[in-house]
Amino acid sequence: MPRWIVLLAGRVMTVGAAKYGIFNYRDSKVSAMTYVDAIERHMQLWQDGEDDDDETGVSHLAHIIAGCAILLDAQANGSLGDDRQKTGMARKAFDFLSGLLNARLLVYSGITIRRARSIMRSYGVLKTCN
Repeated sequence: MPRWIVLLAGRVMTVGAAKYGIFNYRDSKVSAMTYVDAIERHMQLWQDGEDDDDETGVSHLAHIIAGCAILLDAQANGSLGDDRQKTGMARKAFDFLSGLLNARLLVYSGITIRRARSIMRSYGVLKTCN
């Protein structure tokens, strides 16, 4: 990772340390979804055209990196309160959509829809969407 990006994420983490305490996410369990929500909020603001966070003056993207770093560190140190939903639905949706895309690519390459479905079944993609 380029050093200047590490420095930006470090600036964000320094502000967090001043507000909440240095390595506070190691001292007690932290909610995974609290950080996921913050990451998503920064992504939404960045996608909406806002480059920098109002409080820190640092890029929203650096805030996302810092949030991900905290999640990884808390997970590695056993201080992550894992409150994700874990339904498996995201994986099923990704697999289904990937299967649809692959089927279209196969059809465009001259394979019949019947053959494309057969190939997808053999890989288990059509089990949940047929």
